[in-house]
Amino acid sequence: MPSLADTAPDRRRYDMSCPIACALDLVGERWTLLILRELLPGPLRFSEIKGAVPGINATILSRRLDQMASEGLVGLAEMGSTTGYAATARALTLWPLLFTLAVFGLQTPAQATTGGLTPVAAVTAFIANRPAKAPRLTIGFSLGGPRLEWQPDHRAPLLRKPGRAALEITTAPDLLYGLVTGQNRWAEVQDRLTLEGEAGAFLDHLPG
Repeated sequence: MPSLADTAPDRRRYDMSCPIACALDLVGERWTLLILRELLPGPLRFSEIKGAVPGINATILSRRLDQMASEGLVGLAEMGSTTGYAATARALTLWPLLFTLAVFGLQTPAQATTGGLTPVAAVTAFIANRPAKAPRLTIGFSLGGPRLEWQPDHRAPLLRKPGRAALEITTAPDLLYGLVTGQNRWAEVQDRLTLEGEAGAFLDHLPG
């Protein structure tokens, strides 16, 4: 349940006069960036965060959220009759870092796995690894959860929101991720995607 304690639990820090070390003091703890990956597009309930970050137990998640709140990265958010968690304006500045890490991760052998793949993770990989030639379109993604919308020139470029974009993609997260990593070939899986709007631009977003 939401608590967001006033002070963060004890944790190890680098305590170095280095901006990289200072940043890692805030986001280098295990699970922190994965929690933010799911919160940056919009607020989530505790159970939704836990479901999107396989392997984390409720106690650790609660503790991590309290730490992140004390450091100005998350806050409480009203979600109908319940309370959830939302990324702060400060946390939104981490989008470029997440995309850079996604590109770096896609270049490692471990990228072939789809374990724990969420719609947000699949879209992040798709956008982060798109070729420079790809048009900067607003794109909607329906991947089995709430619709996600990529707005390339927006401060918060990936949002959970209803609507209609220039290109709408409906498929499964693992299929989209497979196209990014080369596990899936377009000719073999195209009947498992639905494209609406600027459908021809979809192939421009695929690597290679």
